[in-house]
Amino acid sequence: MTGLSNRTQPKKKRSRFQQLWDKAETLQKRLDQRTAELSPLRATISEQVWPLQRESAKSSIKLVEKLVVFGQRKSLSNWQRAELHDWILEHMTILQTVDMVDDELEKTVTRYEAHRFDITLSDTDPRSLAEQLIDGLDSLRQAEAEKQDQQRSQGIEQMLDQYLGLPPEITDPYDPRQQEALEEYEEQRDLNRARVSDIAAAMFEDSNDDADEDYGPFGFADEAAGFLPESGSLPKLDNNTFKRIFRITASALHPDKETNPERRQQKQSLMADLLVARKQGDLMTMITLYQQHANEVESLSAVDEKQLVAILQQQVSQLQHKHDFYQPETPVDELAWHLYQSTKNKTNKAISRYTKELEDRAQANQQMVKELTSLKKLMPFLEARYDMFEPA
Repeated sequence: MTGLSNRTQPKKKRSRFQQLWDKAETLQKRLDQRTAELSPLRATISEQVWPLQRESAKSSIKLVEKLVVFGQRKSLSNWQRAELHDWILEHMTILQTVDMVDDELEKTVTRYEAHRFDITLSDTDPRSLAEQLIDGLDSLRQAEAEKQDQQRSQGIEQMLDQYLGLPPEITDPYDPRQQEALEEYEEQRDLNRARVSDIAAAMFEDSNDDADEDYGPFGFADEAAGFLPESGSLPKLDNNTFKRIFRITASALHPDKETNPERRQQKQSLMADLLVARKQGDLMTMITLYQQHANEVESLSAVDEKQLVAILQQQVSQLQHKHDFYQPETPVDELAWHLYQSTKNKTNKAISRYTKELEDRAQANQQMVKELTSLKKLMPFLEARYDMFEPA
């Protein structure tokens, strides 16, 4: 008996609800820690780095104005035109990031884009140049889609000719057997045409999904926002379970049951949070307060926990996605995240290195503006870019 009494008791198996809750708490702590570490870095960038970023970006304006002039030269080859276009887009992206694309630059680049697609713009048109360009691009897309539809239809008819052969010849218009043969042929052709058309349409949709570019006023490709897990409102919770969580937690937090003045004041604050959460339907706050202050007082039923598991599973999925895929809301956030990721605890060195890059970029841009006085002098830059980005 004595030996048995000294044995280590097996640990009680944690419920699925508890496991999910622990994971949600861990993820939330990591997110809070990351936010706390990013906050001062974001403030430093906003106050010290961003003004330098805007100052450096000014050098891109003159360079873009010069490059778009070269971009309208007819003597450029296709690869030269492509490299020049990518170069212009790089600097337009820099300028858009710091909100430095004014009306004049917008008009300049819009005219350049119109030239690329052979779209005529008019200063007398009541529409803006950007609107004219967008309408012109829409017309080009529509014309291209119609051309592809026509080519697809012609291809399908050629396939049907090879598969079914030519239609039976009608030598006697009054012969019912010849008419039946022709009708059967046309029925088979219609049936096979529908099948092939469905397959071709599916293949065409897949090819559109893989398209690289969707041109806007400046020819920029839209960036995918990335896949997001289920978001928005959490699954519905049974009203009785909601009420039970509130009742159990409210009982544990009731300040009148507390004799210690300091603890009473803490419970008053927590009770206020609980009441707000109930009014707003903030289930996660209510569960948090229950877990922290009432879980050991009274447990929820198996039915209650089953409902909460579905909610916690989605909450964990959302928290995991936020942890794995940081989504900056502003360019400053994006830069802060970039420096935070690449340097960890060496952010001061990273900021110094980045500001030096801004200075070097501005000087390089200014030097290029001086040097690019002719198409001949542009060529070495395009060749260098081509060699740099040429696939191995």
